[in-house]
Amino acid sequence: EVTTPQEPEVSVPSPSIPEAAPAITEPIPTPVEIITPEPEPVAAITPEAMLVEESTADLPFTDIKQDSKYYMMLKELKDKGLVAGYPDGTFMPDKEVTRVEAIAFILRAVDESTKDEIVKVFPDVDAASWYAKFIAAAYELGFVKGYPDGTFKPIAPVNLAEFLGMLFVAAEADIDPEVSIALPQGVASTDWFAPYIQEALRRGMVEA
Repeated sequence: EVTTPQEPEVSVPSPSIPEAAPAITEPIPTPVEIITPEPEPVAAITPEAMLVEESTADLPFTDIKQDSKYYMMLKELKDKGLVAGYPDGTFMPDKEVTRVEAIAFILRAVDESTKDEIVKVFPDVDAASWYAKFIAAAYELGFVKGYPDGTFKPIAPVNLAEFLGMLFVAAEADIDPEVSIALPQGVASTDWFAPYIQEALRRGMVEA
């Protein structure tokens, strides 16, 4: 009798099932988006812009260019502190000059100061106005007298004859009363201001 060998039984272990992962109870933080600010654009400085800035800095006033016939004269006057222009940086050379503006200039030119105590001289000059001290000083120095009706008309435009008359009297200039040179057209040698025009011509202050 032949006995057939029996195959040995093989025991295969069952795979172990891992335990489940514990539940996450803490909230997951939301990622924060980092925003990098973009740099502000910087205006490019061109050679032309630099030239404009330099040329503007050299001007005595913003409305007086280097090719202006007033340039050198106004630059010198500003450097000496005789003129200051308007708050916006302009001078307005073609603008009419008032009588008080002329007086303020003349007082600076002859290096005369004003007083804090103001004596009211003319009825149409308000003692609280900015120009009252200039008019009072000019009256005390004797180079303004006002009009026959007793008024001064401070904001009226000053003409060339009035300005030269006040300037030369304030500066105590030696004026020749005899007119001996040719005067500009429209000015007669018998005019009260003719000697002042003559002096201005001799000094190169006006053109014939």
